[in-house]
Amino acid sequence: MFDVLYSTTDSLHTSLTGVALQNAKESTGKWHEYSVELPEGTTFFAIHLKSRDQFALFIDDITFEPAVEGGKVAVSGYNIYRDGKLVATVPASQKEYDDLVGGSYQVSVVYRQGESELSNPVSLLATGINTISQNGLSVDVNGGALTINGADGEAVTVYNTAGQIVRHAIARNGSAISLPAGLYLVKVGDKVFHVAVK
Repeated sequence: MFDVLYSTTDSLHTSLTGVALQNAKESTGKWHEYSVELPEGTTFFAIHLKSRDQFALFIDDITFEPAVEGGKVAVSGYNIYRDGKLVATVPASQKEYDDLVGGSYQVSVVYRQGESELSNPVSLLATGINTISQNGLSVDVNGGALTINGADGEAVTVYNTAGQIVRHAIARNGSAISLPAGLYLVKVGDKVFHVAVK
């Protein structure tokens, strides 16, 4: 005979106090399939042999399948990790995250039932470059403002990482555009600059 026990805390044998299947009898000479439903919150389960004068239980093809409502798992959010440490949890509706620190980033999907494995790592390098220039045109980032020089009368459009226009103006040499911290594409005439406002 054997039991299927479970725990909602840890894997210590003293914590396996829940009983999902009790006194199941082993088949004699034939394979038999058992299916057990574990309650929500189960973190560990064990098969406990308790027969007398029997020293082995032959087991083959154990499969654990998480419970899924309606055939689909609903995404509730994403966990963002920098250098192996959780730095943010964002809702499923959020498709971008600004972090100007730099490092090795990974993302996991958060479900009601748990968390996925981490994604492949992506490394980002935050630089101390404050001024970008092309052919006499320069974009300077100072504090929370962009200063554009060498583009008097040119159209300036600033886009966020979602591709939305956040500012549109006509450049005047030395004029500043205030922006909140984040990553932006700045189009000045036909030239495009990638900038980080800290």
